[in-house]
Amino acid sequence: MGTEPTTATVEPDLPPLPQGEGQGEGTPAGPELTSGRVHFRKNVLSNGAAFVLQIGVGMWFTPYLIRNLGIEAYGLVPLALQVTGYMSLLTVALSGSVGRFLTIDLARGDTSGANRTFNTSLLACVVGTIILVPIALGLSYAAPMFLSVPAGHESGARILFLTTTIGFLLTTVGGNFAVSTFAHSRFDIRSGIEALTLLSRVGLVATLFAFFAPGLWIVGLAILAATVLNQAGYLISWRQLTPQLHIRRLDFDRTRLREMLSMGGWMVVNQAGMLLFLNIDLLVVNTVLGAKAGGEYAPLLQWSMMLRTLAGVIAGVLTPTIIACHARGDHDALVRISQQAVKLMGLAMALPIGLVCGLSKPLLQTWLGKDFVHLAPLLSLLTAPLCINLAVLPLFSINVAVNKIRWPGIVTVGLGLLNLGLAIVLAKPVGWGLYGVAAAGAVVLTLKNAAFIPLYGARVLRRKLSTFLWVMLPSVVATTGVMALCGVVSSHWSFASWPRLALSVCSIGITYAILAWLAGLRSHERKMVLQLALGRDTAL
Repeated sequence: MGTEPTTATVEPDLPPLPQGEGQGEGTPAGPELTSGRVHFRKNVLSNGAAFVLQIGVGMWFTPYLIRNLGIEAYGLVPLALQVTGYMSLLTVALSGSVGRFLTIDLARGDTSGANRTFNTSLLACVVGTIILVPIALGLSYAAPMFLSVPAGHESGARILFLTTTIGFLLTTVGGNFAVSTFAHSRFDIRSGIEALTLLSRVGLVATLFAFFAPGLWIVGLAILAATVLNQAGYLISWRQLTPQLHIRRLDFDRTRLREMLSMGGWMVVNQAGMLLFLNIDLLVVNTVLGAKAGGEYAPLLQWSMMLRTLAGVIAGVLTPTIIACHARGDHDALVRISQQAVKLMGLAMALPIGLVCGLSKPLLQTWLGKDFVHLAPLLSLLTAPLCINLAVLPLFSINVAVNKIRWPGIVTVGLGLLNLGLAIVLAKPVGWGLYGVAAAGAVVLTLKNAAFIPLYGARVLRRKLSTFLWVMLPSVVATTGVMALCGVVSSHWSFASWPRLALSVCSIGITYAILAWLAGLRSHERKMVLQLALGRDTAL
């Protein structure tokens, strides 16, 4: 797979940006091309703070929902969000490519082109959203017919699915405004908006539960209200970050639309594959094993999704820089940045991954109660493979930057179908239940990310196939080390409360940070990390 000839991909490469050219009206190219490095520290710090907030809220909100809704009804909440995500197949052709094209337009100082890109995507998304409305209504009404819904919750389930799908449609249109934070590498602003959205959603649910009988319809309304607030935040940031962009119907460009769809078509294929990996677990569990099993699986899956979200945002911080390197034709810098990003991502994510795996039993007992302790091996199975699957995330930006996404899409769909079939077989006929669904994803997704992604990334850049393979090893070693350290600590210490668990996490975290700094990083890497931490510009 990784040795497929690059000529198989027919999408044209982006030509290098000549020095001194493309400097028309608007922002000069230079500052735009380095903005990812300039804002790196605040982006990473804000993402870390948002992640801590997400964990803190999740620690309280998940058991709160389970107590008030019941475990069977609770499982429908994350399931509704996953099923709604399937509709993204109809919009990702635009939303997945607009960030790349707009970043390049702004990097070249091409304000006219940036406005054509923005308005073309915006108008197309509005039309697409209108087309999706009947599908949203039909999906919401039919939800209790194709899903396992607890008796008495049918109406609430319909409202939940309706509000989440409406929220998705709003996000589809509003995503065009959110792309400004991406193009300018202002992920600190994005983190702030997402944190406000999270707090508003949780606060509204808790408030309405205090005045009304808890139900799925309340959760759905809170999700919709928070989505409206979220889009308002991105609209304001769009106006502040890109005042040169304006909503003008006359800027719709059919030629630009064809260019975006040419790239976005294969993004649809890739997205379909990713949905078969990341958004299929709960649907399989609910339909094959029942609503109660879904309620048990959902809170554990939450940890995997939170870690994926954190890693995805961190990786996204580097995407504009990688695209800018390609725009300059500087593939040596692109390779260097990608290698360093994979290694640093792996070492950074090894700590939370190792902690969740190594402390799975006390974590579940303290968080959800003794009834969930027996699922500790399942939590470890869902989380441990992330040491590889998250470390390689920066490499996905290479395919987007050089517009080589055909084969990644085809391979992802093929392996995604394998994941779906294997999950069903292992869950029911083989009799592994929840562990079968988790095992299928762990094996197939890790196979894809450990082999195909690094090999293909090296291939499209015309480098040695081993270019990105060795940089994943530190993540595996570090994660294993953290898990072993957790085992040693837990054998000598009882975790009977949140303070004890928090103290152990801090102790292990400090020990790991020292070891990773001294043994995991080379001298030039330590220097680079210090420069980033101090907010200095560096050739990452």
